[in-house]
Amino acid sequence: MRSNSRINRCQVLRLAGTGAVLAAGGSLVRPDAASAASLGANDRIRLGVIGCGGMGTRHLEALAVNPHCEVAAVCDCFTPRYENAVAKVHEIIARHRLREIENRQSSLAPGAHDTDLQGLLGIIGRWWVVGPFDLGDKNQGWATSYIGEPNVNVVARYMSGKTRRQWKRVESQDSQGKIDLRATIADRDNCIGYAYAEIELQKPVDAVLLLGVDDSEKIWVNGKQIFEQFTARPLQVDQDRVPVHLEAGTNKILLKLYQNNQGWEFCVRIVSADGRPVPFKQRSE
Repeated sequence: MRSNSRINRCQVLRLAGTGAVLAAGGSLVRPDAASAASLGANDRIRLGVIGCGGMGTRHLEALAVNPHCEVAAVCDCFTPRYENAVAKVHEIIARHRLREIENRQSSLAPGAHDTDLQGLLGIIGRWWVVGPFDLGDKNQGWATSYIGEPNVNVVARYMSGKTRRQWKRVESQDSQGKIDLRATIADRDNCIGYAYAEIELQKPVDAVLLLGVDDSEKIWVNGKQIFEQFTARPLQVDQDRVPVHLEAGTNKILLKLYQNNQGWEFCVRIVSADGRPVPFKQRSE
């Protein structure tokens, strides 16, 4: 069989044994973070799968959600088939992680929520929110610094017309980490709100923020603006992909959120460049 120009069979087997990440022809596919957290390195079998046809894809589907296995590489002589297999496995892993969260949450007492598990899966579940603030007839509110951003003081209060606004602590009850701003800030159209979160990392990492926002957002991380989008649209989970460098210790994330009309919500999770969740912790108060 003709080998893939990016990788051959011998390379797959060698790299699967040594644990090297295949930057060219393979993709590191790890088991679910919550299931594997208690397993040591010697408790998992590292595998390289050669051939991504019907049988190979079915094997990948089973191995991708097995906490005792780690697919270190995949290879196929037909590039579109290889790429389709990798995309399918990542989709399966994402669905499996959501089921893990939903199953864990269903076992909790009514009203309780396991945000620690969300942090393990890279989902930011605890936020401070404040608003609404006026958008203005010409959207001038988008450029107005209502809270003195990028600085944040969650005990501060702000005037919006004749009304004083203050920060409110909210915690997502959704498996994808969605925060409903119509319910937590105001049931209103054509306005601005803010959301602020702090996360704790053990070591620095180059990561990707994955956001779904209805409608749009500005993003500051550790005081630096890294993204801006101003458009009316519904929420699509993971729609915006924003590269970011996170430091060891506390990282501060501030969102300025535009509301056009109808729904007003957002969700954020953090992954590495290859799509694995970046685990972190959030304080409970």
